Amino acid sequence: MQTKAILALTLVLTALLCLIAVQSALGQTTLQQYWINDYGSWAPVSTNYYAWQVVGEAQPDECFFGVGSPNNLASFQAIYPGSLSTGYNPCSFNGSQGTPKVNQAYLWGLTAYKTDLWFGTIANTLCLVMEEMGLTQPLQENELVCEGPGKDVRPPRIFNYNTLTGTLTDMTPLVLNAGPPHSTRLLQTIGLRSAGSLGNVVILGGISPTGVTMFAFNAQTKQFIGSIVFDGSTVNGVALPRYSNIRQWILVHNQLYVGVATGSASGLFGNTSGAILHWIGSAAAPFQFETVGTVPGDPAYLTYFNNSIFVSTWGGPAGSDGTVLCMSPQFTTKLSPSTAQWPTVWQLSNYEVEPSAGAGGGAIIGFDGWLYFTTMIPPGAQMEQFLALYPSAPTDNASLVNDFLGSYRPTEMFRGKNFGTPNQQIQLLYGNQVLPKYDPTSNQWALVPNNLNQSPLWGFAGYNDFFNSYTWWMQTYNNELFIGTFNWDDLLFEQFFYLYGQYIPPQIINAVRAYEGADLLRLHSSSSTPVFLSLNGMGNFSNYGIRTMIPVNDYLFLGTANPFNLLTTPGGEYGGWELIQLWPTTFGGVQ
Repeated sequence: MQTKAILALTLVLTALLCLIAVQSALGQTTLQQYWINDYGSWAPVSTNYYAWQVVGEAQPDECFFGVGSPNNLASFQAIYPGSLSTGYNPCSFNGSQGTPKVNQAYLWGLTAYKTDLWFGTIANTLCLVMEEMGLTQPLQENELVCEGPGKDVRPPRIFNYNTLTGTLTDMTPLVLNAGPPHSTRLLQTIGLRSAGSLGNVVILGGISPTGVTMFAFNAQTKQFIGSIVFDGSTVNGVALPRYSNIRQWILVHNQLYVGVATGSASGLFGNTSGAILHWIGSAAAPFQFETVGTVPGDPAYLTYFNNSIFVSTWGGPAGSDGTVLCMSPQFTTKLSPSTAQWPTVWQLSNYEVEPSAGAGGGAIIGFDGWLYFTTMIPPGAQMEQFLALYPSAPTDNASLVNDFLGSYRPTEMFRGKNFGTPNQQIQLLYGNQVLPKYDPTSNQWALVPNNLNQSPLWGFAGYNDFFNSYTWWMQTYNNELFIGTFNWDDLLFEQFFYLYGQYIPPQIINAVRAYEGADLLRLHSSSSTPVFLSLNGMGNFSNYGIRTMIPVNDYLFLGTANPFNLLTTPGGEYGGWELIQLWPTTFGGVQ
């Protein structure tokens, strides 16, 4: 993040306090008043008809001795891929005592083979995101440390979880013991973002500085098959394509598909080209694909609905405001090879009025006759977009606060049907009837109706919570739709209250902390309204995201995102990913 954006984010945190404080709005700016009116009196109700328990979690895997200490990385390398054997606190390495650190932050790619789960992780994700946004200095607080660009990268890990026996097995050593080039590829992988399976083959796909890496396993025998990196190189006389991102695999009519970014840029809006691949491989040749379509952006989420695959993108053509929704040709067996671009059936600018408020495509899924689709963007990224789009905008403190509030958007939800026909129907479910729009001529913000000219059917953007920035995953289970979010109010606490808490009234701090952690909602049918199952990260406030979900063996399994690498209190809240098993209370178990 540039210096102006960092300053703006710091300043705006003060303004955000008015959103959750019980106080008069007199004296607030128009934009502050706008957000207060929509979110100032939010009082959610949680209805819990399900039980859940944590069945796996990240363990401390490094001894931290202070920012810049060479013993930090050295202790990780001595332990990887294992965990600290001395427990939580204290830990020791090279004769010195340090603080336990949990690097593996997200349960990222997740798939299932019969009753087994396979998943990959990524380490220190929040640090990597902030560094991509321009953080150049170390950051250390109570719950989190980021040592700075290039110093927070740690290789990921691969796990298998047997849902029948409750056994979690680290599969990482299988890749490392295979030696180069497989071990080298894993060590150079930043994180394993995706996973898919068909037959007895499981593939985990990740991102590296040179391209997309993949690691294949025989899921039946639990043996490692091999790896590859799609980096544009020539292997055995065959020229490989170069892919820059990979996110979601889906299984349709017993055929496996995955989306990849084909552009060279990174981030939410950098890539304007992507491809949908059909897996035509086998255990003997696991990395064989054919292209079945292209899209004008980085394919973020895929789903099958009404005989077509729909794709939401990160990035897109000019004027799309960051995300488009594309639709494949209809099919009932499998898609044919093609490089044709799938038509765009919707884009965010059909709703959004302000270009700097653009967002990436969030989770999408078909449920009860409708296609549900959403948005996502890191907090602060829209402010960066504003500064890039309007370089002549004033940069005094009051203007920067206003510009943050004007460009910021919580996650939105829409649904549609009859796509690509004259009867196409789009409904705004969670959003805002009026939106801030910037006039660069007058340097003023105005409130104008959204481009759909609709009022939201169910509530304000963010599921009525200002701090829900992502709809990170949606999954059908038990004939209901489950919705998982990324909620950044704990980041607000860490970044602001930690520094200035002594100046903030306790009731304001308590108001923010009451809903810390990711939200999980469930929707019974398209004629009902979603209700909350959890408002606090499934009982661990530092779970700021429900990153992925999958139903297996009558249960729903959730993987969380939790970046707080110094939060290792014995018997208390803790950082790092969690694997959570959820079931209806009619199955029995603890409420």
